[in-house]
Order: sequence, then structure tokens, then C-alpha cells
Amino acid sequence: MKLLIVDDEVIIRTGLAQVITWHDLGFEVLPPCASAEEAMEAISADKPHLVLTDIRMTGADGLTLAAYIREVSPDTEMIVLTGYDDFRYAQRALREGVCDYLLKTSRPDDIMRAAIRAKERIVEKLERSKSMSKIEATYREQLLHKLLHEPLSEAECRMLVDTLLLADRTHSSTRKVVFDVACIQAEGWGEAQEKLLLFAVGNMLTEMVAGLALREESRLLVLRLTEGTAISSDSWDYELALIERKLKCRLFAGIGRLVTAPVEVRDSCRTAKEAYAYHWFKGNKRMLTWQEAASRAGRPSICTAQDEAELIRCLKSGEPEELRRFVHEQVQRLIDEPEATPASIQSYGQSLLIAARRWLERCAEVSAPAQAGGLQPADSGCCAQDGGVACASWSASRHAQARAFGLASEPASSAGADCAAVGRPAPDLASPRTAAPEQWERALFIALQEAMQYFRDVIADSSASVVTRAMNYIREKADGSLTLQHVARVVGVHPNHLSDRFKQETGINYIEYVTQARMAQACRYFQDGSAKVSAVAQLVGYEDLKYFSQLFKKHIGCTPSEYRDKC
Repeated sequence: MKLLIVDDEVIIRTGLAQVITWHDLGFEVLPPCASAEEAMEAISADKPHLVLTDIRMTGADGLTLAAYIREVSPDTEMIVLTGYDDFRYAQRALREGVCDYLLKTSRPDDIMRAAIRAKERIVEKLERSKSMSKIEATYREQLLHKLLHEPLSEAECRMLVDTLLLADRTHSSTRKVVFDVACIQAEGWGEAQEKLLLFAVGNMLTEMVAGLALREESRLLVLRLTEGTAISSDSWDYELALIERKLKCRLFAGIGRLVTAPVEVRDSCRTAKEAYAYHWFKGNKRMLTWQEAASRAGRPSICTAQDEAELIRCLKSGEPEELRRFVHEQVQRLIDEPEATPASIQSYGQSLLIAARRWLERCAEVSAPAQAGGLQPADSGCCAQDGGVACASWSASRHAQARAFGLASEPASSAGADCAAVGRPAPDLASPRTAAPEQWERALFIALQEAMQYFRDVIADSSASVVTRAMNYIREKADGSLTLQHVARVVGVHPNHLSDRFKQETGINYIEYVTQARMAQACRYFQDGSAKVSAVAQLVGYEDLKYFSQLFKKHIGCTPSEYRDKC
């Protein structure tokens, strides 16, 4: 806290500054002032928390200074030190807001006690002010959330806009105003600093556009009000670029439509979120407008016969890297498609899964008669051509994972049911609307890799391989017991052998697969009811809740609480 000493006698002001160890009391001593006039300038510039002053000085007296402090800095505490034991001075000092009245003959201990009492009052006022500010901020956030999301009457919307945006500014009722909302993502400070970065971006942006910000998990909604109709949605780009330079971060914003009535603010928010959902297609842009998002036709939504043939070739090759390359190329092509949308990408991914499912079913139909006649799959020409495989187990497990990673919306039933599933609205989990391209790509690869695994197992050996049995056990348990040593013991091999085979046959390492299985199991727990995030974390083997939340967001594309709320 800052302390200012005011006295026209140099010996007094120097002595007060040096005799008492103010630093030990928690005060920083500002340069002392020799007059009330000099003190007034210092108070305006430095805003001290406590002023210690004489009454009778050359020029304006200490009581005049007290009146000035009460007007320009009412939270500043003031102690009067005087050589005059006059009751009238004391009365007037109290009227001017002086908190203590001491004689210059008072001992240093008396002055220290008075300063400590003043400090306690200052701390109490600061805490009370902080508490009130927090309550007010929470209340304003609630009002803003209501304006942006709830269906309200025109009168209710007008009242909220007047309260939130127009109360502190001079506004001519004859001038038109326009509103628009931006949905903003900020990156560049790391996951641990994500909330702090959003807070900094929100503070800067609301000052620059004279608007209001509302944080929703990992994104920011900013409402802007502008007088006049010449404003353009493109003007957001200047503010975003400036913040990127100052905060050394990367921003992306979906910009909602400009509206002229408070009751339309909710629609601007809706279109901002819709534009934000097209973040896959941002390229080098900082923002996408709702018009750009709405103009896309949503093509392609189903894989072509050529894509299906290439997928089957990759699955039959048994090479995870081949499949990974295929999936990566497909995702990049979809991102580059000028007419693609999140829904069309989701539908396209489902069509690839269905193509793999139908191929496995055809293989099963061909291989069944051959195996009934005593032939091994490799002995049958049809099986050699189509890759005979019993697909029922892959079908069930693939659907379990696909649901967990957001790539299927219905339980496993039949090829016809799967075909009908293409084009249905995709669930929120790992949807291109919320997940990053690399997250969605990894989920699609893992789901298709399951088909490759079962195909390889049956062609190489009619019984399930060590890796398949390990994968089945991991998916079944998905808890904290899944150490490499434990699972290797379950399937009867050395841990090093299991680790090597796992990487060779699946293309991912053991730990990564266990993590994926745990995240899938966590999703199922959240889908079954309103389980606490901490409880689910423990069920799937994580004692550290923060670490679990970071892994969940990395693999699923949203936080555990976001996913649970959407189930």
C-alpha cells in the first residue's frame, strides 16, 4: 500500500518517513510533500491508500486537503498529525472524513497503531469492493448469456441491451445501432494457460470494440454494438490481428450476421457459432463470416467407388501406415473441397466405415461355406480374393469405438442399417464441428484399423492373435490395471514381445491404444448418466483429474464436462 506524508516542516516530514519502519507495516512511502497544493498533485497522480498530514501549513491547510481527498479519492484513508490540541479542529477533521486525529507529540507506537487501524479499514474496503465487483460481473454474465441464448421478447431484449451496453455511454436515440457476435478461439499459450489467454483476449477485445465478452469453456463469445450502419463484419479482422501481435497468440473467429434489433442478437450468436464450426476450412484466415459458411453446398458426403476400392486395398494390405496415409489424404482432400461442410465430412467418414463393414460382410459370406467344407481361408480362391474374415466381432467392437469417437450414431445391426446411418446428423463427440482435423483423422484411422486387424488375424490364423486378444481385453477393462506387464500376462506372452507386436500390427503403440480405450470407456460412462468427472476419471484409471481432462480434450475434442452436458 502507498503512503503519502504531508508537512511544511522538513524535519517533521523527514522524521516521519525515516523513524517508523513503514515497509514492515506493509506501506511504500511516496516522496513527501511540503504543502497541500503539492500533495493534491501527488494524490491525483499516485492515488495513495493512506495520507498522513499536518493541519496548519503554508497555503491551503490539511483540512482543505482532506476535503479534496474526499472528493477525488474517497477510498483513501487520512490521519491528521497536528501540534494543536483544539477540539474544533478535531470536529472539522471528522466531518471531512479524517479517520484519526493525533498530536505531533504522540509516540511512534501511537502513530503505528493508527496506521495499522487505517490499513485494516483499507483492506476491508478493498475486499468489499472486490466482492461487489465479482457479484456484479457474475450478474452481467448471466444477463449476457440470457440475451445471447434464450428466446426473449423484444421488450426484454431491449431492456438487457440498455442495461449491458447503453447504460455507460451517451447514445442518441435518433442514430441507428447494429449488433454482431463473434465466436473466438485462442491458441498459442499452451493448454495450462488457455483460460488466462481467453481472459486477456476478452479484456482487450471488449475495450477495442466497446462490447461484452462471455467465456464458454474453450471459446469466447463477444457481442459488439456499433452506432451507424457503415460497419462491416470484416472490421473484426483488424482487432483480431492487433491482439495477435500484442499477445503473441493465434486467433480464429466465426462472425455472426449484423442485426439491427436487440431481439435479433440471439440469431447473430447462432450464426457466429455456425461460422465457427467451419474452422476446418479457415486456411490462413483469422475469421470466417456466416455468409461464407452458409454458401457451401455440403459436398462430397459419400465416398466414391474409387475411394472404396482404395480403402479395401489398404485394409487387405495389412499395413497400418498404408491405411494411415489413405485416411490422411482423404481428410486433406475434404478440407480443400470448396463445398465441404462439417456435416458432409462427418457423413463421408461414416460412409468409409460402412464401406469397410460391407466388405467384411461379403468376405464372411464367401468364407463361411469354404470353412464348412474344411478349407482354411487361404485355400479358398474367393477368400483369397476378398480376404475372408469373420466380421461379426469387428462389427461390434468397431461400432463401440466408432460411437466413442463420434463416427457412428446407431448401434451395430446390419449393413442396411449402417447404410441408412449415412447422412444422419452426427453426434457432437469428435464431430468436425468441434474437433480439430487431426483428432477426427485419428479417430477415423483407429476405427478403420480395427477392420484391418481382424482381417489380418483370420487370414494369418483362424484363431484370434495375441494382439487381438490384448485389444479385446483392454477394451473390456479400460481401467487402471492395464499395465503392459499385466496384459502380457493375461495373453501369455512377454511384455516386450507384446509391445513390439502391438506397434507392428496396429501402427500405434500400446500406451496410445490403452489411452484411446480409456477415453472411449469414459465417454460411455458419461452417456449412461450424470456421473461426476472425478468419479469417471478414477473408474478409467486416472487419479489426477487435471491430467485426465487434458487427455480427454486431446483425444475427444472437448472437455469432459462439455461432453457430459451434451449427452
